[in-house]
Amino acid sequence: MANNFIKIGDLANMTGITVRTLHYYDEIGLLKPYQVTEKGHRIYNMQSVKVLYQIIAMKDMGFSPDEIKDLILSKDIDILSLIEIQLSNVQEEIVQKQQLFGKLLKLKERIKDNKNLSLEDIQEIVPFINLSADKFFTKEQLVELKDRLSSFNSEKEAGSEWLEFISKLKYCYKNKLSKTDITAI
Repeated sequence: MANNFIKIGDLANMTGITVRTLHYYDEIGLLKPYQVTEKGHRIYNMQSVKVLYQIIAMKDMGFSPDEIKDLILSKDIDILSLIEIQLSNVQEEIVQKQQLFGKLLKLKERIKDNKNLSLEDIQEIVPFINLSADKFFTKEQLVELKDRLSSFNSEKEAGSEWLEFISKLKYCYKNKLSKTDITAI
């Protein structure tokens, strides 16, 4: 990073964004490089890093590339406000994950102790799983899971079906499989 200039590959490595994504951002006018060399290499400066952080933060908040572009072009975005919003969002996610973690530990202990789950045990953690399930499952798969849960006739059936579901979820999470992967079904 001589003279505070950053090559596109270095910027990609720094931020975890792919070079292809940075090319795309350039193509749509979202993040233009500070300079393009005679050989066509994109060079960025520290202002580019600041803008890229804003893009990443707004994308994380659910804005589309077009919405982000409009926001960046129309206003001077307060990076401190974006950081505060992200901190708040992360803190909320941590609280939810800690609650889910506690409930899953409790569920695990029940399974280890007597292998007998009640429908209430399962229903207690469903809301927490629903909060992040869209990261792992398609809409159709979630509907199927909810239908299965509501159609359980006995606690024993619920327990075995639920264990199978947890096993598949653990496998997909451990192997970083996408929600559309066939093994997630």
